Amino acid sequence: MKTLLKQLIKIDELTGDFYGQAINEKQKNYDTNALFAGLQRSRLKSKWILLSAIKELPATMPALLDPARVEELKEECCAVFNKITVLAGHCSPNAKELLEVTLEIELTRPGKLYSEAIDALRRNSRTFITLAATTQWRRRLLQSYIKHRYEYTSHLELFEKLPRVWTENLLIADDSIATTTLLADTLSCEGSVHTAGNGISALRKLEKKYFAAIISDVSMPLMGGVDFDRSAERKYPGIRRRFIFFTDTASMNDIDFFKINKINYLPKPSSLKNIREAVLKVMGGTI
Repeated sequence: MKTLLKQLIKIDELTGDFYGQAINEKQKNYDTNALFAGLQRSRLKSKWILLSAIKELPATMPALLDPARVEELKEECCAVFNKITVLAGHCSPNAKELLEVTLEIELTRPGKLYSEAIDALRRNSRTFITLAATTQWRRRLLQSYIKHRYEYTSHLELFEKLPRVWTENLLIADDSIATTTLLADTLSCEGSVHTAGNGISALRKLEKKYFAAIISDVSMPLMGGVDFDRSAERKYPGIRRRFIFFTDTASMNDIDFFKINKINYLPKPSSLKNIREAVLKVMGGTI
């Protein structure tokens, strides 16, 4: 068990350093810098979780992966990290070169073996649920980046071949069937989508599940979005960090309320790209 954790820690450390160097290359594209910054944060968080876990492990623990599988993980990753070393020896690698190595790390054999190891840890202990969620978030971040770049669309099928290590719950509170259907279709690949037609129904759902992101309208029957937010915050302090208001009926008082409380807000209509990015940002808020 400890051998596996140490190997995963080394992977997170090496890839985190690589992503940090990619940021330091001062890419002109803001989206590219934001991608590498997010990837680095997630790797550092994974490393911290694993380091904390390895200190708390009992002296004897059953092996979760076959030793040969752990050795295979080590060998596959060594091959990729050799490429990183070669790339680092070049003068100022460009964004395309950096991204191609990133895709190889995250999506090909090393990424698959890493995901298998994380999934095995999660199934064995709740301690590793956060690690699984962080791994899945990193994958979504990369997928969102390449989805809108035609030169990399051929890589999208590789995401489907990776084992899914975690599924987040998303909540949409809106009385418009057209809106909930649109948002559910748009966000289905980000997690398991649940809907509510008003604030009261949404509060009941919060009692049963943890939601990584909550998208709410302002104007709804029985209980509107602002009262829903206030009630949820009283019952679950800090939850409004996961709220995104998506509405075309917000008053100036509502908008002031969003600003004062630092609540995410998107006007209707907004592009599907902006909606996905806002949700992804909220889901990664603790990364």
